[in-house]
Amino acid sequence: MYSMKKYYVVLLYLLFTVKVFAQICTPDSQYTTPGYHPDSATGLPNAGAGVLYTTVITIVTPIDSLFDLGPPFGIINATFDSIVIQDNTGDGTAVNGLPPGFTFACDPPSCSFPGGTSGCLLITGTASLVDTGIYNLVIENDAYMQEMVVFGNPAVNMNPLTYYKIEVKDSLIPPPDSNCTVFDTIIVYDTVTVIVYDTVLVAVTDTLIIDVSLTGISPPNNTNTLLVYPNPTNDQITINNGDYLSMTGYTVKIINSIGQDVFSSAVTTPQFVIDISTLGPIGLYFIQVIDGNNNLVENRKLILE
Repeated sequence: MYSMKKYYVVLLYLLFTVKVFAQICTPDSQYTTPGYHPDSATGLPNAGAGVLYTTVITIVTPIDSLFDLGPPFGIINATFDSIVIQDNTGDGTAVNGLPPGFTFACDPPSCSFPGGTSGCLLITGTASLVDTGIYNLVIENDAYMQEMVVFGNPAVNMNPLTYYKIEVKDSLIPPPDSNCTVFDTIIVYDTVTVIVYDTVLVAVTDTLIIDVSLTGISPPNNTNTLLVYPNPTNDQITINNGDYLSMTGYTVKIINSIGQDVFSSAVTTPQFVIDISTLGPIGLYFIQVIDGNNNLVENRKLILE
């Protein structure tokens, strides 16, 4: 009875092991031509520091190919027994150049891909901020030919694969064509319009929009828009005065939290660019627009970081 239980335990363990191995990775079925995919033009995706990275390389092994075996055989049409990703330089690994903490595994787990089949190589890991940079990969592989079995089946060294690289970035900012502009949904420091990138990390661009109703001018031309950016800011601030010629007699002021004027200028130029070091310490400030009759027409928040 004990032997039977032991047999079942071993059988369950073997079934579990086979199941785990089967879940390592799945070859991409869109690739049917022999070789490693994606190709050199497409390459591997970038990695973000602190973000789990996973990518799959699909290996399609041909049935046969021309090989130069040297004298006395020369060039022959050899039939592939398999292509094997394995250490053939004695450095202890078959995939060199991975970022720190990254590992690789194959399906089949032996990293041996029989002729006429497809397999895959899984690369995974999480990089840290100190690991940012470009990592050039070197994948060592050998071929085994059926014609060489009678000679002891020695490996035929293939040129290592060197066109893959992984770039580890400190953040993953999406390209411009993947931006999603959202209006009137998020309030950030009294900002009307916020651009949100729909990705793992979120980048926000803050522009304070001030619509000034012009005194003494009839609609529909009685409004001028001022743009103040970035808000909050930690370097400099730009105030775009829009149609500044329509604001003759108007003044723009920046007031600190205790009511002191730290900037004041008549609106006579297209824009003001202000170094925040000239305004005072970090904290809450107010941008005010004063009309020609010395009336306060706008009072908006500005954050210095």
